[in-house]
Amino acid sequence: MGNTGSGMSRHGSQGGLDDEDDVNDLEAFHTSEITVPDEVKPRGRLGLRSGNSHNKKTLKSGSMQSALSVDMENPEAERIRREFELYRKNKENEISNIQKGEKRSTAENKRLRAELQALQRTCNRLRGEREEAMQAEHEAMARATTFETDRDKVQRQFKIFRETKEKEIQNLLRAKRDLEGKLLKVAPDLLPDESLSKSETNNHSGDWWNQLDGERLIGSSPQLNQPMVRGHEEMTSSLLQLEMAQGLNRDIWQFSNEYANNAALQLYITHTDDMQDELDLFLSQVAPQLRKTVEGEGHYLNIINFSLEAQVVHIGGEKSKDLRLQYAEQSTIILGFLGNTSNGLTISDIHHGHLKSPGGKPALFCLKSGESRDCELANTKTEIRRTGEAKLYEGYSNKEELMSHLQTELNINLLAVIAKLKRLMEMGIDGEKETPADATYADVASESCGCHIWDEHSHWEHLEAFYCASKCAHECALEKLFERLNNHITAPGPSPPLLITGSPGSGKSLLLAKWIQKRQLRGCPGIILYHFVGSKSSVSTDPVHMIRRLTSQLMQHAVNPPGLTCDPSRLMEEFPRWLEKVSSKIPGGVIVVIDGLDKFQQGEAHLRWLLDPLPVDSRVIVSVNEETCASVWKQWLHLRIEPLTSKSVKELMRGELQLKGCYLDSESEAKILTHCRTAQTCTPLYVTVLASCLASINDERRLQHQLDQCLAADDAIELYLVVLDYIREKIETTDTTKGCIKKVLKLIYSSRNGLGDWECLELLPGITWNFWALLTHTLLNFNIIVYRAGLICLAHDQIRAAIELKYFPRADEGKQLALCRTVLVDYFVKSVAPDFTTCRVADEVPWLYQQLGNKEKVQESLLSLCIFMLLYVRGRCNEIICFWQYTGIDKNRMAELYVSTTQKYESMVGSIDGLTLIKISDLYEAEGRFLRDLGMFKEACNPLQRSLELRETTLDPDHPRVAQSLHLLASLHAQWSKYPAAESLYKQALDIYQNAYGADHIMVAKELDALVVLYQKQNKHEVAEPLKKQANLIRKKNRVPQINTDDSENIRSSSFKKKHNSMQLGELTVGPDSADLAMKLNELGVLYYVQGNHSTAENFFKRSLKMRQQVLPSEHPDIGQSYKNLAALYYDQKELGKAEPLYDKALHIKTKHYGADSKQVISIVKNLAPICKKLQKWQKAAPLYKQLVDFRESSAGEKQDPSLATALVNLAVIYCHMSQQSDAEPLYERALKIYESTLGLTHPRVAETLHNLAVLKYEQGDYEAAAKLYKRATDIKSSSTYRKDKIPASRTSSVNSMPMSSGPVKTQKIFIEALESHS
Repeated sequence: MGNTGSGMSRHGSQGGLDDEDDVNDLEAFHTSEITVPDEVKPRGRLGLRSGNSHNKKTLKSGSMQSALSVDMENPEAERIRREFELYRKNKENEISNIQKGEKRSTAENKRLRAELQALQRTCNRLRGEREEAMQAEHEAMARATTFETDRDKVQRQFKIFRETKEKEIQNLLRAKRDLEGKLLKVAPDLLPDESLSKSETNNHSGDWWNQLDGERLIGSSPQLNQPMVRGHEEMTSSLLQLEMAQGLNRDIWQFSNEYANNAALQLYITHTDDMQDELDLFLSQVAPQLRKTVEGEGHYLNIINFSLEAQVVHIGGEKSKDLRLQYAEQSTIILGFLGNTSNGLTISDIHHGHLKSPGGKPALFCLKSGESRDCELANTKTEIRRTGEAKLYEGYSNKEELMSHLQTELNINLLAVIAKLKRLMEMGIDGEKETPADATYADVASESCGCHIWDEHSHWEHLEAFYCASKCAHECALEKLFERLNNHITAPGPSPPLLITGSPGSGKSLLLAKWIQKRQLRGCPGIILYHFVGSKSSVSTDPVHMIRRLTSQLMQHAVNPPGLTCDPSRLMEEFPRWLEKVSSKIPGGVIVVIDGLDKFQQGEAHLRWLLDPLPVDSRVIVSVNEETCASVWKQWLHLRIEPLTSKSVKELMRGELQLKGCYLDSESEAKILTHCRTAQTCTPLYVTVLASCLASINDERRLQHQLDQCLAADDAIELYLVVLDYIREKIETTDTTKGCIKKVLKLIYSSRNGLGDWECLELLPGITWNFWALLTHTLLNFNIIVYRAGLICLAHDQIRAAIELKYFPRADEGKQLALCRTVLVDYFVKSVAPDFTTCRVADEVPWLYQQLGNKEKVQESLLSLCIFMLLYVRGRCNEIICFWQYTGIDKNRMAELYVSTTQKYESMVGSIDGLTLIKISDLYEAEGRFLRDLGMFKEACNPLQRSLELRETTLDPDHPRVAQSLHLLASLHAQWSKYPAAESLYKQALDIYQNAYGADHIMVAKELDALVVLYQKQNKHEVAEPLKKQANLIRKKNRVPQINTDDSENIRSSSFKKKHNSMQLGELTVGPDSADLAMKLNELGVLYYVQGNHSTAENFFKRSLKMRQQVLPSEHPDIGQSYKNLAALYYDQKELGKAEPLYDKALHIKTKHYGADSKQVISIVKNLAPICKKLQKWQKAAPLYKQLVDFRESSAGEKQDPSLATALVNLAVIYCHMSQQSDAEPLYERALKIYESTLGLTHPRVAETLHNLAVLKYEQGDYEAAAKLYKRATDIKSSSTYRKDKIPASRTSSVNSMPMSSGPVKTQKIFIEALESHS
């Protein structure tokens, strides 16, 4: 123990051993034998001293080995050794791992360093490229600056060159006129008669004979060297075309003009007192269904029924009764409930609505059984039965059954009228038919899903806007402005737009409308596209909608136009291209007229193409108000409409009052002229409204009082405020009518596109038709409202401003306006249904919710798929997008909502009447088309695919509608560049069309065209070429024969614009014989006739006549129409022998049905009489010309009408041919007096009549009188006025051309002496 203690002490004295010393000691004594003592005290740690080592004894050096031996054999030491070994190995592993990590870090560092160096090199390269690009940009900007400088220089040089050449042309024209004047003085017979040549080649409606009711003189160009007096013998082809067009399908052209004035169909109902129950049952049960049917076709139905109550009938007095008869006469269909009690008003309705022109419109009458108590009513019923032109329901016992029959018959008649109107639109009468937007390859049946994509009401709205703007009688100081417009059109291009400015109401719309009207009447070359903007809330203020409409009109002049996109941006890009393409191919170019450019929504952003250089052959004319004209537009060519002068104000005031049969005394005129001296009062609008107000007053004292009130107004807005108060005092005379004007005007102001008559009457249930007719008539006369596409709109911005000041004061903060719009939206929402919605709802509801600031309701209305469909099928995609942007929803979310909503509708099929899987498939297809047009191909694929699936399950898999879906999917994949899938789908659609229609159908050709385009995109021209040839061959088989005429452009620019290649012969002229097919054949004959293809027209006329003779009674009016058209064709071909008997038959039939004094009969007489005269059938011609004289006398009344004088001269010529000079002389003298009083003493008509009368006197032997008359005629012809007003067909005569009798020479000397004595 002591050794051990000394050893421990020795270690302690050395300050302790570290770990390496301990390891060495253990290794040194590992093999030594150690004797373990019996008892050894453990120590804490080998080689470590205790914390109290100073108090221990030092171990002796001699006993160190034995002490260690004892310690190593201890188990604790063994454990320590093992722990140490583990510790050492762990450290070695850690060191190894650290070394490996270091190596990996080094390698990674090298790799990153290499990548960094590569990135540095790339950065340096990009930096260099950027510097090069910036340098190139600077160089390009420098080149652009140089190019702009050169362009400006070239433009200045071209302007100088153009002005120089224009001056040279003017000098040449001036020199030409001087030479012609000298030639006229030297040798007048050598100068060609330009007016004559023009009248023979271009017979426009502005010629002199058309100005005199279209009747030409027979004796206006006599040759005195001939034994008989001659006259105008040739009826021009344009008159024949006009006659045929007027006779097309029972005056279908006039029917079109009437429809253009009011697009709503008018059902006029008249009844007697004892038929009130039947009327109430009809209005409650049948009327709503009829309106739904008509509105489903995109039109409106006005059911007009005047009350018979005593207190209501007397509202408005005689004026109300006149309006009642006017409504009955102008209605589309008349329905009468006739009992046995007497009623004078009902009898008058029937007389004006039916008996006055039987067969002119559909008529239905319900006749109550029993004997009539009044003889007049009994006679009326007898007359109705005698005409045989009305549908009668007599002796009915069940009222419900009667209502069912009425509903069926009225549905048939209304749909027939709508079909007739659509044919007018398709044939291009009064306007061009618009190209279907996606009809390049679409099926004919695609109309049900909206492939026609055109807003028909917008088209009619602009026709009526043009009509309303041009109907004003004011043309004061417009001739100079017309000349400026014509100079702009004829100036060499390219030319910037012409900007017409003026104050509000200065007549900008009037100027443009009158100018367009004059160009159309003159048949000027080129086409005119016009757009008249209405109120700022209407659809007409959407520039995208305008561009779409104008583009579709331009596409009519392409042979095979592509589909019209719905994407607004693409529309704006494509319109200038179409404008350039079409204007370069049409003589006269394209003229675009936009009235109210400053009213467009975001006009500067959407109409940037106006700022770019326009095509050379196109001209643009726009009008704006001076106050709202954009600064960028003021740089264009400028034409300002100045205020009216005092003379113009006086002429306009007198003209407007004269039209209304009123006159003012000189004192009142002086007051008006004194007041109208400012720019605001010297406007056509101000003067017209003032004249309308004064013309409605009969009492002189009241007139002066009202005049003073009106003259207190300093502008048109204040004048309208005065007029509104005057109308209120004049019209609202009972308690039930008080406040009606205010309510009506507030509702019209609050709406978007106006309100219909039926809507106003439903919103104001206390108003009857008796009061409503008087109210609307008064508002129309005062230029407060107008009818646009069947809806009542405010006529001018000034009346809108006046209504806003009077009924919507600013202090109200828009509460009244919001209240009115809430009333309107509540009314329209009632018509929203899952299976049916009207166009009116689609137009008004989303817009009203937007104006009310209700985004949730806007979204809800857009998700009503019927509203979406009605907006989409009319090309209003931009409007849909704008509404969704207003709600804050993007396109992707919009697509999801539409698909999910349609799926919801699909799950409701069977639970809602009228909602079928076919309609759901149409909805899916419309959504797919819409999304495809927006470029959302992925989103469009699913609805189109679902539409295909529904059609395959509900229809036959080989149905053409299935082929249509396949085609749409194929076109989508083609746009998506998925050509194999598109090819497969196209081929499937092709197979279906071939099986359904045959290999030579036009739909097969269209599908082949689609495959050709697909293969061309893939550069597979060798595959596309045979398909293209096959498609062209099919088109040749289905094509209507083309018209080869040099006057095709004149036809295109005339009022009868035809689109003959839009009507396929195979689709229109096949089928069993029927009156409808005969009508189509007759219409095709008219189309070919007016285009100059007489042989084809003759074939169609003969086929139509033969078919009508087989299916109609022998003396049916339609057979008379066919006789007349065929006779006119032969007349134009100078085959008078063939034309005469046909005209005789037509005259017999027309006289029987319409009477001898009807216009239909007179139009035939005017053609038959010249034929009899040319064939020298004087006995037959004389009564015909006498009939014309009688007609002119009855038409003229007490007035002196030049057309009556023309008829008198014609009859006198016939009497001269019959050697009845005594009968001819008073006719000549009477005609001469009329010409002198109406045309003046020096008019060419006076000279020609004097000439003819001189011949008559000469033949009677009265040489003294003949010399006087001949001298007067010669003096007139030699005057300058005669040259200016010369009749186109007249020719000068000399003394030597006087016919000499075969008698003695003494008579010749007597005449010469008498003539010399008067010289």
